[in-house]
Amino acid sequence: AFAARSARNDYKLSAQAASGQKKALLAKEAKRFFGTPTYFWNAGLGLIMLLVAGVASLVMQARLLEFVDLMGEGFPLMPLSAMVVCFCLCITPIAAPSVSLEGPYLWILREAPLGGNTLLWIKTGFQLLLTLPCTVIAGLCISIAFGFSLRQGAVLLIATLLFAIGHAAFGMLMGLCFPKLDAVNETVVIKQSMATVLAMFASMAVLGVAAGFYYLG
Repeated sequence: AFAARSARNDYKLSAQAASGQKKALLAKEAKRFFGTPTYFWNAGLGLIMLLVAGVASLVMQARLLEFVDLMGEGFPLMPLSAMVVCFCLCITPIAAPSVSLEGPYLWILREAPLGGNTLLWIKTGFQLLLTLPCTVIAGLCISIAFGFSLRQGAVLLIATLLFAIGHAAFGMLMGLCFPKLDAVNETVVIKQSMATVLAMFASMAVLGVAAGFYYLG
């Protein structure tokens, strides 16, 4: 505060603004995510797709219902909707590269007056802060557009929200198992690290297995 002002004889030192530890760390994660174009467009594209899919389902409701009528009564509309939402979540690996993006400065966070679990849950929670609202918006819009019953809409929301939570936790686990702290730049961490690849494609494999069980059942 002293350095930011020129010398004045009537200057009075007042209270300075401060934020809590967790709020400061969340702000740090947000600044990195939204301030790094490579990070945002590669890990945040799924969020945009979720919102676009939800809005488009309402705007194109009539055409979509005509398509469903052509497919017949046995068309698995609700499971397919859940798979589309979960696929968008698969390509949103925000937590997976977050540890590796700290690079050689990871020791600063480890020396912070917070437990290691708290630091990891903040990184995981930042992904959930973005994915959960987008998932709810997409799920509600799709349910309204296709006229799902209350039970079907609830199942769709619960299933996709559970998948979103599991994907965030799994991504953080992969980030801890396969850290890449010596990358030459952030692009390598986001696009080519093992943690990011597994967070995306292992989740897609889970979707494929679920679809196979549904088909067999």
